[in-house]
Amino acid sequence: MELIRPCLRIYKSELVQYCKEQSLVYCHDSSNDSRKYFRNQVRLDVMPLLEQYNEHFAESLNRLSVTMRAENDYMEEEASAVFRRIVSLESASCSMLRSEFAGLHVALQRRLIKLILNYLCSWTERHDFTRMELIRETILQHRLPCTVLDIHDQLVLVKEYELVRFQRERPKPIPYKYELDWGVRPTGDMVLPEAGAVLRYEVGTASSFSLWREEAAPQEVWFDLDQLELPLFIRSRAAGDRLEPFGLNGSKKVKDMFIDAKLPPSNRDRIPLLVDASGQILWIAGFRRSQHALVREHSERVLHVKLL
Repeated sequence: MELIRPCLRIYKSELVQYCKEQSLVYCHDSSNDSRKYFRNQVRLDVMPLLEQYNEHFAESLNRLSVTMRAENDYMEEEASAVFRRIVSLESASCSMLRSEFAGLHVALQRRLIKLILNYLCSWTERHDFTRMELIRETILQHRLPCTVLDIHDQLVLVKEYELVRFQRERPKPIPYKYELDWGVRPTGDMVLPEAGAVLRYEVGTASSFSLWREEAAPQEVWFDLDQLELPLFIRSRAAGDRLEPFGLNGSKKVKDMFIDAKLPPSNRDRIPLLVDASGQILWIAGFRRSQHALVREHSERVLHVKLL
């Protein structure tokens, strides 16, 4: 809606003088004389006081408002252009790259945050300067490459390394666990909807597979089936998970391995883990295998699992 205010830059004294000259009757609102309203305190007390130091104070404010209005229009156009250029829109979220945001002038950073918040929810007094600065500084800081900030009860900021996302709900991990059962047939596919992936498994002999080296691609793995404690399970990660990586001595926390690989936190709970009946982690699917149940020339039964 366009707001038209034709008398905005005309002084009251000029309007009153014009009405007198033209014999026009005008209405006087008595509430304008009451000092119980803050706006009247400014107009009746503060303005005359300031005009003692600058008799053209009112004219200066008028010129300033004209200048600021033009500059605000320009900044709004620039912020809108940046919004269209670097922000990806979805129905309930907005995302952008941290590096692109960091390259903006601080004035554009603030306006861009305001545009994003306006897109996702109504602009309210809750989006004050202090909160806006907290959002901006959270995006820019290096100390916490991955963090979640509650903007208010309707909106959350999720920063995962380079990706910055504003969304209406906190990310909620969905734990899952499935048994890998090849009792019916020695080959098949297991759909993992929580991970957005499919695991293909096959049981055979060492000679039936053309490649079963431990250093193969991380998307597939081979195990000596007779060395595994059955049944096997595919599950999401859990607190305290550790893996004994192939080629390294000792064990390492799965969480630390994800952090070292700069895997976004929102993806960590989706990664499938292959574990045996005792809970020992055999393989972080598509990531790293353990040193257990390695296939050798004399292995009689081999389990091949591939992440699709």
